[in-house]
Amino acid sequence: MSLKNTTLEKDELKIVIEKYTDMLFRTCYMILKNYHDAEDVVQETFLQYIRKSPYFENESKEKSWLMTVAINKCKNIKRYKFYHPEVDIFELTNLVADKNSQSIVEELSLLASKYRIVMILYYIEGYSVKDIANMLKISNSAVKKRLEFGRKNLKIICEAENYDS
Repeated sequence: MSLKNTTLEKDELKIVIEKYTDMLFRTCYMILKNYHDAEDVVQETFLQYIRKSPYFENESKEKSWLMTVAINKCKNIKRYKFYHPEVDIFELTNLVADKNSQSIVEELSLLASKYRIVMILYYIEGYSVKDIANMLKISNSAVKKRLEFGRKNLKIICEAENYDS
């Protein structure tokens, strides 16, 4: 099946999407255990289907191709997440004992990574500027600058939240 911009082929695409979306989503969700990632994979699978415009001898081969693409995309996401682990902000706030620190951790999560790291190490973990510089392999002045920018950005975030309330 070649996909061009004719009405018939758009109708064919619509049929393919309606036919396989649920199956692909269920499979991706079982693999990834994340609703949004599974949705993304299904969308990416259909985008690849549109870009490649593959020809299939029969429906079985079409189904197999879509499933293979989706599974490979799931594997890519799992591989990425393995090498780039994330901490859920709600899990992180549960680790902090008092409520004031929990709200600060939530606000810190909105900062850029390079500022967030030095802010957490300095204010929450209690490390000195010199220790942070050694850990991050940057200069003392770079740590001080990041703390300064981090405080400025955190102030802007807090003011915006107070303004919205």
